[in-house]
Amino acid sequence: MSSYCAEADVEGLTGKLYTASTKPTSTNITSWISSISNKADVAMYAAGISTPLVIGTSPISYDVLKYIVAIKVAALAEKSVMVGQTENAIPARVVDWEEEWKEFLRDVKGVDKDGKFIGRQIILLDATFRSGAASVPSSPAVEDGEDRTWEFERGEEL
Repeated sequence: MSSYCAEADVEGLTGKLYTASTKPTSTNITSWISSISNKADVAMYAAGISTPLVIGTSPISYDVLKYIVAIKVAALAEKSVMVGQTENAIPARVVDWEEEWKEFLRDVKGVDKDGKFIGRQIILLDATFRSGAASVPSSPAVEDGEDRTWEFERGEEL
């Protein structure tokens, strides 16, 4: 697994420098970057994408991941100093960052806000799919007996 952003990326978002004596500490930030990068890798791997993404072979997708991981870690950093405060005290930018992270996970997993499968969104255009993994959205689960298999007639336009 790899880390998709650096402490400096998080500092750029929050406008704060993290050290051994700040809250959160530099060690907290580095640990969160690793953890959130791993969570992104697991979600992508489950969706059939080869992980970790490498800047040399997937520069666009890597850049997306760099931003997504940085905003999630920035949100964690900002919320860590607000322990004990009400939800209303959380700045709008932190709420937005959290929603962007959740949206990324929903897109990769192919679910809507209610957890219903809607098909994976292609958001990592230059990412490589694992050998044997489908590179197109899979069909929804058949829960109500209705056949929802993806069917195309010969000569039909996609």
